[in-house]
Amino acid sequence: MSVAAVADPPLASVRTPPSPPATSPSSVAAVGHDTADSAISRHVTVTTTILTRVLAATVDRFDEPRTPNPELALHQLGYLVETLLGAAAGAVIGRVASATLRSLGREVGPALEQQLRTALRRIGPGRHHATTGALTQVLDAFGDDSTTRPLADELEVRLHRRLARASRDHHDVLTRIATAVPAERTAAFASAVASLDDDPMLAHLWSEHLVIAWHCYAAAVSSTRDAAPAIPPALAATVSCETWLAWLRRVRGERPAARPAAPPSGDYIMAVG
Repeated sequence: MSVAAVADPPLASVRTPPSPPATSPSSVAAVGHDTADSAISRHVTVTTTILTRVLAATVDRFDEPRTPNPELALHQLGYLVETLLGAAAGAVIGRVASATLRSLGREVGPALEQQLRTALRRIGPGRHHATTGALTQVLDAFGDDSTTRPLADELEVRLHRRLARASRDHHDVLTRIATAVPAERTAAFASAVASLDDDPMLAHLWSEHLVIAWHCYAAAVSSTRDAAPAIPPALAATVSCETWLAWLRRVRGERPAARPAAPPSGDYIMAVG
């Protein structure tokens, strides 16, 4: 960042208080970093709270799928959890990236994309396999009456735990986005991030992903090989639905249908599935 030149000193006959030292570019950048980091930390706290709250409310309404192979169902639950984490990260990070481009203009696009590529390479799937003791405990629940929900409950437990850890990844990636912002535009970036704190779209999108994903998972673990997921009609035409139907085909080992590649829109950050 360029710093305005200090004006020539006044004539010696004019008494003036001493001028404050000029602000160096490094100190300006440090202040900007603090501003951006505060906005990012607050946003990550807000979004993690939203994701966990919506998770609990949505899973509470899930019907427990009946499966002939509980062990396989638990194994596939791990893939479901990791893909849902990708959906959550894509929603949180993608909204900030899009807001940054809208607020600061497309000129920051190349630097932002470079920082995102670097940051997203560090986000990988976690260990989704339960420990032997926990796995045995979940499997034992299948022997209880039909009121038990071992799979739905396990989904909530695993996702809640993983979302808490993923918040650190979200913070790291958003910090990377901030480094693509010129120091003199830090306030605009922080304002753009803060404007998303009360945006209801994250809760809506996350709930949509959870509902569609669960129906696709129920179809994947059912006794019918080609069972169709019972996706609510209101969600059947969404982009999220296309994503999870592709996930279902992949879990079933089906060959993906060939389709022409669409040009990137600049608004979709993280592929899931």
